[in-house]
Amino acid sequence: MIIADNKIQVAKLRLAYIVSLAIGILLLLSSFLFNLTVHEKITGIVLGVILLLVFIYLLILRPNYIYMAIENNAKLIVRTYSAFPLFRKYKAFEINTNDLYDVEMNYQFFNQIKKMRFTISKNNKVGKYPWLILSALSNKDIKLIHEKLNKLLPPGKRKKV
Repeated sequence: MIIADNKIQVAKLRLAYIVSLAIGILLLLSSFLFNLTVHEKITGIVLGVILLLVFIYLLILRPNYIYMAIENNAKLIVRTYSAFPLFRKYKAFEINTNDLYDVEMNYQFFNQIKKMRFTISKNNKVGKYPWLILSALSNKDIKLIHEKLNKLLPPGKRKKV
């Protein structure tokens, strides 16, 4: 059962990265290089700065592609990579649902950056996976993930959603 798959949102974000950077730089350069009226120069500079600020905001959010699925209530599969078009790092891991010990949620930057981390317990040893950035997911999807994973946790570790 697939819990989360945000491939379409990530494709839109990838396009937003490229468009905001390219058009922002083009507007700023054209404002200074071409012989334009004062009004056209100010408009180009303002729009260029706004688009570059959108690009910086996306860099701060660091949205990721997230694929999460549960197979036969025995295995949790997670795949992730950055929505930024360059320097991607692909990560994938599988967790036995019997080993799942805890799921931590963390919110930063005025609750815009949403993170999640899995903790497993195996042979009385606790291990933590790296943080997954859920910024590209909607609050509804994050709540669904939290509900599904909460059912997999041991009864003493379950949290209110």
